[in-house]
Amino acid sequence: MLMWACDLIVAAENAEFLTLVERGSACAASSTSPPWEFGPRKTKELMLTGDSLGAEEAVPARMVSKIFPEAELSERTLDFARRIAELPR
Repeated sequence: MLMWACDLIVAAENAEFLTLVERGSACAASSTSPPWEFGPRKTKELMLTGDSLGAEEAVPARMVSKIFPEAELSERTLDFARRIAELPR
C-alpha cells in the first residue's frame, strides 16, 4: 500500500505484489489507489480472488515503472534515478 504514493515504482523481476486482499481474508485493504492506477476490472479481479501480480504483469497493468534483475536492482535503480536527477528541473 505504501508504494501507491510513489511517483515511480521499480521492482525486481521476481517481485510478487499482493495489493488488495490478504490471502484467506475477505477484507480488502483500505486503499483507493489501485482503481485509479490500473482500472476497476483488474482491481475487482484482485479483490475477489486474492491473487498476486508478478512484476512482468505489473508493468502492463501500470503498477510498476521498471523491472530489473534482482542482482542488478540497486545499481539499475540508482542509474535510473541519476538519469532523472541530471535533467533540468
